Amino acid sequence: MSDMNAPAQERKPKNKRERQNKRRAEEMGYIDRDFDGLRDPDTLSREQLAQEYGRLYRVIMANDELGNLFELAFNDRGGQWTKEKFETALQETQWFQENNRYFREAWFAQQTGGADWETLQENARIAVQQAATAAGARDFLTPEKEAQLVEQYLFQGWGEPGRGQLLDTALAELIQQTDGEFMEGAAGDLEQTLRNLAYKSGISYNEDWYKSAAKSVQSGLSTENDWIRDIQEKSAELFPVFAKQIRGGMTPLDLASPYMRIMQEELEIPFQNISLTDPYIREALGGFSQDGEPTAMNLGDFQRKLRNDPRWENTDKAQNEITGIAARVMQMFGMMGG
Repeated sequence: MSDMNAPAQERKPKNKRERQNKRRAEEMGYIDRDFDGLRDPDTLSREQLAQEYGRLYRVIMANDELGNLFELAFNDRGGQWTKEKFETALQETQWFQENNRYFREAWFAQQTGGADWETLQENARIAVQQAATAAGARDFLTPEKEAQLVEQYLFQGWGEPGRGQLLDTALAELIQQTDGEFMEGAAGDLEQTLRNLAYKSGISYNEDWYKSAAKSVQSGLSTENDWIRDIQEKSAELFPVFAKQIRGGMTPLDLASPYMRIMQEELEIPFQNISLTDPYIREALGGFSQDGEPTAMNLGDFQRKLRNDPRWENTDKAQNEITGIAARVMQMFGMMGG
């Protein structure tokens, strides 16, 4: 076999120019297997992938369709499989088209496993439990049902902004009265309205309160507005800086939303895991000026305070951007449009 037909990585430079190109590549730290003076396209074999990114390789090979695609891409030695070509091919796979972004992200994390997946599961479990408590459904949240909701939370993206109502809808189906009766019709609607308002107002009541309110209105002894005002007054006392707005119909959850969004972004925790009972949110909404007047914390000061939290140091914002093939693959699995 002649040198020209030998694999590029085994061929030796055959003249002075090629020897110079080989030496330049070695000095500059890049690969030039054909000694043409140009950097070779980055390639990565299956063996290299398995050695350098062991868990990532196992994830890829967990799906036959994805595994076959990666074999084609990473065994390519002609530089034909560019990042753009791979992304296009990935989007054309049946796996990609049948699963949206939320599913792909969760599947990738599940297959990778380890502490990151355990943390995601625990955060989802806490979010489900907190939402169940707020909805009055905690007593009906069996281990089996909780596991089912945690899985849906992760694979359907219930923790993403604007998708929390999907969890609320699922939990609404669990709500029953402690005496075994189902609240139906107007009484059931009122009960759910009061539960939601209390949650958004930072107020906690026991089951008997909601039951009494529904029966009182049903029997004509009071009106829905009577109970709504009761919640608003207690909430106004709890958050005096926003008392006027609360009595006017806004809820502390609405008013706290800018702080909660900053907390979500800075500490990189699911929005659903942040509630009005969080110490940071309480402090932001319940401060006082030097004159003793109720005042809310400046958003800039709130952001700076969060960055002093030890959790901030472990966020992506506080670390260097992930580079290399692992970052590209994770982007393909989760960050592309669903």
